[in-house]
Amino acid sequence: MPFEQANKITELITEKSISESLEKNEAFKELVESDDDIKKIVGYASQLE
Repeated sequence: MPFEQANKITELITEKSISESLEKNEAFKELVESDDDIKKIVGYASQLE
């Protein structure tokens, strides 16, 4: 994954946890739902959190 794409993801995590960000940040939720690779990465990161 290019650095720019990873940076875009991390900038959209605006709450204390990924799950909270998915609930409260519509842009983050749309990004995750629109890209299977991002969905996998966010899923792995959520498990590690």
